Amino acid sequence: MSDIENIYEEIQRESRRSILRYVKGIKSPHPKDVETGKTPHEVLYKENKLRLLHYTPVRKKLLPVPLLLVPPLINKYYILDLLPGNSFVEYLVNHGVDTYLLDWGIPGDEDRYLELEDYIDHYMPHVVHKVLDYSGAKEFSILGYCIGGTFVLMYAALHKEFMRNLITIATPVDFTHGGLFTMWTDKKYFDVDKIVDAYGNVPALLIKGAFNLLSPTSEISKYVEIYTNVSNWSKEYAEYFLAFDKWINDPIPFPGGVAKRVIKECYQENKLIKGEMRIGGRSVNLKEITCSLLNVAAERDNIVPINSTRVLTELVSSKDKTFMVIPSGHASLIAGRKAREGLWSKLEHWLRARSD
Repeated sequence: MSDIENIYEEIQRESRRSILRYVKGIKSPHPKDVETGKTPHEVLYKENKLRLLHYTPVRKKLLPVPLLLVPPLINKYYILDLLPGNSFVEYLVNHGVDTYLLDWGIPGDEDRYLELEDYIDHYMPHVVHKVLDYSGAKEFSILGYCIGGTFVLMYAALHKEFMRNLITIATPVDFTHGGLFTMWTDKKYFDVDKIVDAYGNVPALLIKGAFNLLSPTSEISKYVEIYTNVSNWSKEYAEYFLAFDKWINDPIPFPGGVAKRVIKECYQENKLIKGEMRIGGRSVNLKEITCSLLNVAAERDNIVPINSTRVLTELVSSKDKTFMVIPSGHASLIAGRKAREGLWSKLEHWLRARSD
């Protein structure tokens, strides 16, 4: 281990000791031990690694149109249900939204051959029909976060029946404006075939490393922040910090076949906005989307810049469409301590007005 790594490890250890020393009531100073995804739910459906979760209603009167949440394929779902009191899912449930979530699960080596067709034409239709059958509704709303939103757009263009409302949160659409990710995945520098051939699935550590490179000093600066400021923190803030840190450091592998398609056809060839993507032999044309659309971008997003997102509003055929920019970052948009006033309340009001 290098001197820099030793210093980094010592800062981590001392920062966690500081949390215990100054913030009473924390059971453990380690992010892995923070309990996330705690909003009460039942598992309605399982297939391969995925699960469909239904969150237990707390109100007798629910919105008549259920909402299905779709997280990104490369991250754990609990960013949408981080902590009690700081959970997007909990907020929706408390406001009478009949809420369902598609947990993609963790792909294994045997999933390296899965393709976009498996997700867009197989898994997602099965999940949607389970939502409709269980809720008894004739229509549904769907929300996709990050690359989960890109999957939702592909699904909506090909399977628009029963869809009442579509919400995309920090979703890449125009991949020529993908910031550093567009540059790093340029075919001149990045050969995704070699990665997949060598590993099967794109390793989680490789994905985490790419995100870390977007802000190279963040991993060490956050622990410096703890060490210098933790005496002023509350128990709630410390728990939030640890939960958020847990999610950031908890990526999952990217199924090989899907990774090849997304890197080549989206990032390298930008086929989605050109209408040139084909799934199951059919063209993915975003003009086929006609339902109400809420397209949300984060003002300080260095993962999915605003210019990658804003074009969606022009590409769909929806008459009712809204583009909203929130002063936030990519992850804090959906799970930050100011998300309740920033995104959650605005999204809930938009959804309620279109779910009668």
